Amino acid sequence: MVVPREDLVRRVHAGTVVLMDRDVDSESETRQLTADLQRWNAETSRVPLWVHGFITTKEWAGPRDGQIAQRCALQDAEELCYELGRRWRHLGLHTYPSPTVNVPIHETCIMRAWAISDDPDTATRYSRAITRGLIRAGCGTMAQHFPAHGATAVDSHQDVPVIELSRTELMRDHIPPYQASFREGCTTICTAHLRCPALDPDPGRIATTSRPILTDFLRGELGFRGVTIADAIGMVGFQKMGDPGETCVEAVAAGCDSICVTSDDDAACSVFESLLRAAGLGQLTETRLNEAVGRNLSFKQWLQERAPA
Repeated sequence: MVVPREDLVRRVHAGTVVLMDRDVDSESETRQLTADLQRWNAETSRVPLWVHGFITTKEWAGPRDGQIAQRCALQDAEELCYELGRRWRHLGLHTYPSPTVNVPIHETCIMRAWAISDDPDTATRYSRAITRGLIRAGCGTMAQHFPAHGATAVDSHQDVPVIELSRTELMRDHIPPYQASFREGCTTICTAHLRCPALDPDPGRIATTSRPILTDFLRGELGFRGVTIADAIGMVGFQKMGDPGETCVEAVAAGCDSICVTSDDDAACSVFESLLRAAGLGQLTETRLNEAVGRNLSFKQWLQERAPA
């Protein structure tokens, strides 16, 4: 089992830790590890750790969204996700990795088996039900991968995809599931490491580093108020954009409030140092940093107010 190192929580003062399938096997093991993480965090911080549960292959983790949509009526889907959210919170986990609102139009798109449906209306209805159930349980949600990773045949784990759709097509078929989730209180979104010319014509930017997409469109037009998380920076779609540290700075400047690092401790420390250096040089303004920190703290406060009995 790969256990997050204690000194990483202390040294980098991580506000969030992501647990993946490789980190735990059983529910009891998960409960113990989340308790240990909070104990290590409390040695250096008065603010509780946000533990994101990206645990997907364990039987106790529940079915993926596509399976839920195939097996359950809408009300049943909401109740199932309510129970999954309650389970997550009792294990010490705070964010369930749903809804996966990519509307797949290619067999090779990212995480196709996770997607709710290739029908936009079905995806929208189940996005609402899944989000509503999890939020009712006091569990965070993560809509992924913004803005429309189902609309490209290339997986950003392997290359830099490009969405070749018009804005009209995006707004008709791919954005409504996000809007439905946002209306139900979706707490976080995960960005896509892809180019979307209809929303940002600059070929040098992916959605993760695009202010037009993450600030002007996501927050300005769609009204999202939660935490924006950059998808894992070890993915090829991110790595191909240049120096990872500099790209992380661009991502935060564009509107990402959190950076996902799933590779190793050294990568997390390198990102931390890059952000510190950028702040010192004025590349990241105090206003932008306060905004990102404020959103993370607001979510943690939301979690505390809804802590399970």
